[in-house]
Amino acid sequence: MDLEGLVQEEVSVLRSKDFVEAVAVVGSYARDPEAEHTDIDFFIIVDEDWRKRETERVDETVVERFYNSMDGAEAYLEGDEWWKNFHWFKNADVRYDPEGLFDKLLETAEERKSEALDLSEEDKDKILYSIWDRYQDLDSDDVGRQRFLMNDFVDYLVQKNFLLKGEVPVKRNYRLEKLESFDGYMYKLVQDFLMSSSTVEKKDKLDKMVSYMTRGLGRPGPEWSTDREDFP
Repeated sequence: MDLEGLVQEEVSVLRSKDFVEAVAVVGSYARDPEAEHTDIDFFIIVDEDWRKRETERVDETVVERFYNSMDGAEAYLEGDEWWKNFHWFKNADVRYDPEGLFDKLLETAEERKSEALDLSEEDKDKILYSIWDRYQDLDSDDVGRQRFLMNDFVDYLVQKNFLLKGEVPVKRNYRLEKLESFDGYMYKLVQDFLMSSSTVEKKDKLDKMVSYMTRGLGRPGPEWSTDREDFP
């Protein structure tokens, strides 16, 4: 059975269940069905407040099913990793949705995107503080530990650069490709960092990344405070 046949069969089974309100293919197959795929992801909206994940192998293809209520699906758009489900809902290949629930999810996702990319001064101050805080951790006599933290720091910088440039973050396996599409200079610095064999050279590239990213924002440092938040 080809992949599209597998998808259609899966959708037919899912939509026949009494508790299923909508079904969409998400992930890589939804974005590019003509490419080679080893797995297919289904996002299923159910009519009650529960969630469940199933993974099984069907004809050499891994099928993953994510069951969520509408409220649960919207909750995935909260928090720092909102962008993961934003991409799912943005690129969803809707196969069954009589009530238009995925249209509502996409509307919520677009609103969340606008909020997340509209960085406040407090958001920017937090980024500056976090850069300073992580940079301090790089000082170590253990070269292995230092390089591990450097790699982690680069990933953090790339993620924050997405937000500072008004771009929606993406998964690690697409991150550099996406970075190259909108920020060639930062992409070159990251590539130079990755190809450097010297710890000193890596540190130099990190310094350049930090200087480049924080232009116009201020100097990374320990000064940072949040607004007062009163509990009910």
